[in-house]
Amino acid sequence: FRSAPPMRSASFAEVSQEAVSASLVALRKLHLEAKPTELMTCLRALKAYIGNLASKPKEPKFQRIKKDNAAFSSRVSCLEGATDVLRACGFKELEDAWVADPDFMKSKGPALFDALAKVDVLLNQVEAKVSVPS
Repeated sequence: FRSAPPMRSASFAEVSQEAVSASLVALRKLHLEAKPTELMTCLRALKAYIGNLASKPKEPKFQRIKKDNAAFSSRVSCLEGATDVLRACGFKELEDAWVADPDFMKSKGPALFDALAKVDVLLNQVEAKVSVPS
């Protein structure tokens, strides 16, 4: 008898991409119909935060988002579920800020470009909805 090969566990990158997809789907369900303009603004901000970190991961100013930052408060943290996207992209919540996890950045930083593409797809859908009111 041959034993079955061991099951391969999902890599951190695969898991985090699943988390990105799941958090974006949840964000869409929560806000697309009720708050499409706010969702569009939120996604644009998330795209900027994730894009900046993806393109310049060693730049300290892109590794930290202060919770009391006015733009962050009014565009991202005000929408339920939005910070879950940041968490899925390797940000850790501290008392006063969201900070890029150095371990995530070392091993899975390039996965941020995949996350960025997913944000972009949803943003395009929301922008289309906002520009063509139903």
